[in-house]
Amino acid sequence: MTDTPSPLRQPRNQLIVVSALLVLVVTAVVQGVWTDRWGSKRDLEKSLARMERVPLTAGDWRGQWAELDAEVIDQARRVGIDGSIRREFTRAPDGAAVSVILMCGRFGPLSVHTPDVCYGSSGYVMQGSPARIEVTFANGRETTFWTATFERPKTHEALRLYWGWNAGEGWKAPGNPRWAFRMKPVLYKLYVAREVTSAKDTLEGDPGIAFLRSWLPALDQSLFEK
Repeated sequence: MTDTPSPLRQPRNQLIVVSALLVLVVTAVVQGVWTDRWGSKRDLEKSLARMERVPLTAGDWRGQWAELDAEVIDQARRVGIDGSIRREFTRAPDGAAVSVILMCGRFGPLSVHTPDVCYGSSGYVMQGSPARIEVTFANGRETTFWTATFERPKTHEALRLYWGWNAGEGWKAPGNPRWAFRMKPVLYKLYVAREVTSAKDTLEGDPGIAFLRSWLPALDQSLFEK
């Protein structure tokens, strides 16, 4: 004689199955979001193409193309950064110089690699904790960047570095960029570096801020205006 399933047990079993399926669906969605599984390839291709329009003039600043090391480009692609370019700028009146690296790709890879990792591979060590600064443009609009100094301990070569991200809604410096830019189809990341005499140099009067204030509006036009 076989047992007949209880009428009360069947709905309970169905509830267990449905709950399990929901967990699987939610897990798949979360993983898809965090790995950017459903990002638009067309959006990425357009954003990569716009990098070639990066302006080389802004106020007193004049720029020129500069090559990225092939090994650096290969490393960037291996970790999921789809495009990287480098430009060098000089300010005419006083010869102040900055180096720019602009990257583009999916939010996942670009949000997890911070300068202490990138520049650390070149022997630079971040000095202290980064500070968040606001850069105000002539029209009153504000944008936010992280900044810190980096030094090579053996040679004492030092850099002042500024970095931030932009997904089409202004340059930002969130504490958790991976969460802040989740589900954004394309993300830009910007490094602006300037050689300084000492890792203890202060921010006051730093040409890097003047460069950002002058160049970023033109950069935004090239990257985001149709």
